[in-house]
Amino acid sequence: MEKDTQKNQNPKQEGTKKPAGVKTAKTKESKEPKVAAVEEGGSIHPEYFPDAVITCACGNKIKVGSVKKEINVEICSKCHPFYTGQEKILDSAGRVEKFKAKRIAATKIKDKKTAAK
Repeated sequence: MEKDTQKNQNPKQEGTKKPAGVKTAKTKESKEPKVAAVEEGGSIHPEYFPDAVITCACGNKIKVGSVKKEINVEICSKCHPFYTGQEKILDSAGRVEKFKAKRIAATKIKDKKTAAK
């Protein structure tokens, strides 16, 4: 009788015993698009929008296909300095010039090889 009373004293532990050798991990809620419950013969895939719009902070709009209807971005290919040619390069000890010289030399060698064939 004493064994039965000892088991019932801590109700939190009752029924929560893990089988030996089984590891459990606490998982955080994922940021994946939530999918509706699967019904019989239903699909597990999220809804696809073939006319989704990406809107940049500069006002540029791009039509794409996505699982989100609207996507907002801070920078796009129309306003990014790399694509617009307004790229600012910080040079220390002439490294950029050395790199550009090597690049030009490499393209000359490549052009000679293609011309020889």
